Formats: sequence, C-alpha cells, structure tokens
Amino acid sequence: MYIRESKTVANGKTYHYRQLAESYRNENGTPATRVLANLNHLSDREIENLRAALKASSEGKRVAVGSAIHPPKPEANLVYLPLAALIELWRRSGLSAMIEDVLPQGDHVVSPADVTLALVLNRCVAPRSKVAATQWFTETALPELLDVDTASFTNTRLHRVLATLAEQTPVIMRRLPGLYLDQCPAFSSLFIDLTDATFEGEGPEKARKGRCKDDTIRQKVGICLLCNERGYPLRWQVVEGNKAEAPVMIGQMREVSRTTWAKDVPIVGDRALGHTAYVRELLTSNVRFVTAIVRNELRAYAPGVDFDELGMNEVSEDGGHTQWLAEAGFARDSDDLFFRDLGLVTRTTTAQDTKMVAPASAADTSGPQNRVATALELAIAIIKDRDTGVAATYNDAATARGLPIASATKYRGLVRLTTALQAEVLAGAASGISLVKVLAVAKLAQADQRAAFDDLRRKRDDGALVQLVPFAQPNLRPNHEQPVEVRVVVYFNPQMRTQQRQRHHDKLEKTRTYVDELNRAALTGTSNRTGAKMYAAAIAKLKKFGLLKVCDVEWGEPKKGAHNEMVPQLQLQLNNAGWSRRRALDGISVLVAHPEIEIDAAALCRLYRAKDTVEKDFQTIKSVVQMLPIRHRTDPKVTAHITLCVLALALERMLRDALNGAMSASQALAILGTCHLNRYGTSADDRAYLTTTATAQQTKLLRKLKMLHLADDDQMAERIHPK
Repeated sequence: MYIRESKTVANGKTYHYRQLAESYRNENGTPATRVLANLNHLSDREIENLRAALKASSEGKRVAVGSAIHPPKPEANLVYLPLAALIELWRRSGLSAMIEDVLPQGDHVVSPADVTLALVLNRCVAPRSKVAATQWFTETALPELLDVDTASFTNTRLHRVLATLAEQTPVIMRRLPGLYLDQCPAFSSLFIDLTDATFEGEGPEKARKGRCKDDTIRQKVGICLLCNERGYPLRWQVVEGNKAEAPVMIGQMREVSRTTWAKDVPIVGDRALGHTAYVRELLTSNVRFVTAIVRNELRAYAPGVDFDELGMNEVSEDGGHTQWLAEAGFARDSDDLFFRDLGLVTRTTTAQDTKMVAPASAADTSGPQNRVATALELAIAIIKDRDTGVAATYNDAATARGLPIASATKYRGLVRLTTALQAEVLAGAASGISLVKVLAVAKLAQADQRAAFDDLRRKRDDGALVQLVPFAQPNLRPNHEQPVEVRVVVYFNPQMRTQQRQRHHDKLEKTRTYVDELNRAALTGTSNRTGAKMYAAAIAKLKKFGLLKVCDVEWGEPKKGAHNEMVPQLQLQLNNAGWSRRRALDGISVLVAHPEIEIDAAALCRLYRAKDTVEKDFQTIKSVVQMLPIRHRTDPKVTAHITLCVLALALERMLRDALNGAMSASQALAILGTCHLNRYGTSADDRAYLTTTATAQQTKLLRKLKMLHLADDDQMAERIHPK
C-alpha cells in the first residue's frame, strides 16, 4: 500500500487528491492499481504520519503515529553509586558489624552506627562541616540505602553520636587490628609519626599556639598515628599542641608492643626518636624499633666510618662515585641506596657524655652579683671546646657542660663585646646588671658599646637597675647510664647528597645577599634599622636557614653613609671547618634498630625508607578526607572527628586494595560519581527509582569491584527503602 497523490485543473482551479492505493495483478496477470480509500479529509501532518507508518510496515518495523510523548521528569537526582560502593565495602570488611557492636542501637530512631557511617562517607566523598553534612545527606541516596528518615538526621543527633564515638574510640582501636588480620595473616611492620592539626578560632583545651609544620603560628593539637605496612590505621591519639613528638610516640610504641598483634613486629619512626636518650628508653622498654640517628650524634654510632673522608667526594653523573663508596666498605643495593652493615655497635663516648664541670671561677661566682661574668666564662669555654675539636658543635659543647642549648646560644652573644669590655665583665664590672641589658650592649656596633655599658653602670650605681632574668645553672650530673648497644647500618643516597648540598649552598648565598642588602640600606638611608636591629635581623635569617652553627655575624669597619655619618656594617663569617664537617654528612643516614631485629642490612634500609607509608596516610587524611580545619571546641568532639577521619582512611585503603592498582581510590570515586539515583513520584506510596545508565568505564570498574548489581535497576530496587 502507498499514498497516491494526483491533481486536476478545472475552470482555472487546481484540485489535489490523496488516495490510499495498492498494486495488484488482475485476472490476466497484468499489474494494476486500485484505490482503497480517499484521504482528502486528512491534514498534511496526518498524511506524513500515515506515510511513515506504511514505510515502517513494509520494513517490518513499529512506529507510533501521532503527537510526541515526553517522559516524566524525576523528582530528585541523588548521589548514589560512589556511596553504594563504599557501603558495600564497609559491610564486606566487617567494619559495619564492628561499629554496630561498639555503638549499640538503643531506642534511637537513627542508630549511632548509621550516623557514623553517613559521616564517614561524607569525609570520603564530599567532606563538609557537621552542620553542612545534614543538608548533604538529603541530596544523596543515603536515606534510601540506610533506611533513615531525613527529618531524624539532625545536627543535634550528629553531635550526640560524636560524644558516644569519642567514648568508644579506645574500643574501636582495640578491635581494628583483629578486623585487619582476618584479611591477612600478620603485620610485617608498623609505622608511627606525629602531625599537627589546626583550628579555626581558639580550639579545645588541648590546643596550644605554636609553629606548625608549614611554618605558620596557629592554635594546634598533635595527632599521633600508627599504621601497618599497607597504610591501615591501628592507633591514633590527640595530644596537646606543645608536646614533644618523641615522648608521645614512645608511649604509643611501648603500649602496642605489649599486644599480641605487634609482638616482635618492627616499629619504624623518624629522626625525632634518634636521640640517645630516646634510643635508650626504647631499648629499656624492649620495643622492636627502627629509626635514624640525629645528625649531631651520628658519628658516635659509627666509629669505624670516616665521614670526613666520605665528605670530600662528590657524586658523579657517570656513576663514578660507586668506586669510592666501595673502597669505603659500602655495598650497592640500587642507584639511590648504598649501605654498610656495622652489626651490633655500642655507642662510643663523646664530649656529650663526658663528665665536665664548670670553670672554678664560675662555680665560685654564681651568685646574683656575678651572673654576667659566669655566662661569659661559659660562653668562652663552649667556643674553645668547639674550636679545639673537643666537641663537634656548639650545641655538643653546651650539652657536655650540662647547659641548656638555648641558654648557651644566648650566652655566646656576650663574646661580641669588645676585648676590653669582656675583660671588665670577667673582673666583675657587670655585677648587679641584668644579663639581658649586657646582651643588648653586645649587639651594638663595637664603637657604641663603651658608652652604652658605662651608662648601664651609672644607672646601676644610682639603683635604677634590677636583676630580673633568672640564670640557667649548668646541670653537672654525671652520666651513669648503661651503654647503648644497637644494630647499626649506615646508608648513603647519592641523589640526596646532591640535593642537600645544593639546598644549603642556596641558603648560604641567600643569607649573604640579605646581609649585603642590610648594609646597603643602612648606607643609603633607606632603612631606619639601628645597628642592633640590623644584627638581630641577620641572626634571625641564619636561624631560619639553620646556619647559626656554621656562620657568625660580626661588625666590620663602619662606612660613611648618605648623610656623612658613620654607619655600622655587618660581616658574615663562615666557619669553614664547621661547614665542611656538616657537609660531610650530606646524603648519609645512620639507622639503628633493636638488636633482635633479624633482617639483612639492605632490607633494614628499605624498611626505614618505607616510613612514608604513615606520611601518605597523613596526606590522605589532610587532602582527600580533609581533616582540616577542625571546627570543634571540645577535646571529645575533636577526638570523635579524628576517629571519623581515620575510619574514612581505612575505607579508602580498602577501596585502593580492591582496585589492585587499576587506579587510585579518589579516581574510582570520581568515575562512579556521575551515576545517580533518579527518584520519581511525590510521595512514598507512588515512588519509583531508576539509576542513571552506567557508562562503559563505570561498568568495567564495578566488574573489577564485583559490584555490578549496584547498577542493575531490579536488584537496586530490592535493596533500597523508598523515602
């Protein structure tokens, strides 16, 4: 059948005819046409629809004839697939059962376990404040997936659960190791570290103002984290922001070393643990530790290694350094790891351990009237110890004399006095004058020191000066501690040597440029800094770059300035011997371990270098999970917040392992994020749900995770609860 159109002309008018016709053969077998119906009454649109229908019929197809039908619009488009995948992992891993057991339902409309899960998922997918999380909850499929009424998921309910979570955090930490061990036979190693967590506002009771790792001054707390070799968190602790790192970590290490899952497992910590006092404490506690010794004690643990000889050699691009390393007894493990196994070593005695006493004159004149003289005598003795090689550094010399390093650094400022003034101070001319006042005189240009010192003496004689600053007496206790015996491996990283030397050279050049700029500004009159302020600025720059131990700032010859006045000028003096001695240690680390850790030297080096496992955990917590900034104002709420972040970290690590290297967990969640749950209907009685059609990439990812059912509408409909 087909539509036949024809036209005729009559009386000057044209007439169009439309007919439904078909072809057939007559009795004689000749092709003929017959009209089945006249279609003149149909509109042009209807004719076109009929023509399309006839064509589709001849081709065996179906077609709808008439007006276009619009599909219904969804009532809501909800975040679905990444949340559904994480919930599946949460339940598979046993985290769900564990949290439900630790946080029982009680008579609550919304269980604490469901609130905790929702907040953990929020940290994984769209980290927000707890207030914003309540709004986010309504924009997701979580009400349907968890069977939770959105009206019950309130800010008040969230904070009540946070209080419970803080109380139960110790129980969660005790349960987590067993949950992980269900998936693996044992932990091969553990890693520990401590980081800062900052606040908006004043923060909780444990918050303290201090310098953070990003070199800013903020209100902060410390967070100590212990994880296994796969980055799964095992222990975490919130401590005061001004607590020293090492004691906190040692306390955690001592605690876990008593557990069955950590017994005899090496615990790796960074150089914060690398002081002899801490190493001795770890040995006494029988903790199976691995750490690196701090630079100023490094030589004491490797008496057979000539570091100065090693320091004379440079790294070559053609690999020529392998020869002098081999001659020094180093074996090669890789291009960036050469090692020398020293076996069991008993730490040798150095100037730090030697029982030393303060000078007799200092001991006899330690009363309040002679404190400046005592400080100057100690400063002179410390400098002499360093210059004559009795001590490697000023700090070593100060420690050996039982003097706090900060006090010794301050006292050394007195030697900037002129020779004549030093002699007068030692003779008692500064008795009764504040140490701070005399130090201020020492910071002046030498030409100005005499008048300032005489002015101080005149005010003292008039009774205008009062001694306000306490004097740090040397600690003269002898060292009766037992010798430290540890497993020692020295390792050398050529790339690290090159980088460290370049970095320190750059810092030295920047400091020299800075001092030149200070002098130039003083000469041209573009700076209103006094001589003392110039000196303080230069010292601050040295301190910032860690060059105080190898550089001194001295007064040079004054020069005539822009206004014909004599202007003080600074000179930066490099201690070449000290600089060479420090550069000798570039690229070198001395690892120490508990004597009973039985792994070969190369493996011990690789184990220590794997400590970035816990550092990556902190990176994930701070970036992906967005732990910071913390907005809570009480210690329990902060603890609960950290626990949520740690649980989100554990879930992220489980997703990473399930992907088995195909991509990162963050990439996977981003790919799944475009598959939403579309909700139809305005009431729970007539609700219907359909997922967005999964892309080929999403389907492949779900197959990898063994979660294809999450994108199947029929199976999805059986799992959700219409809301």
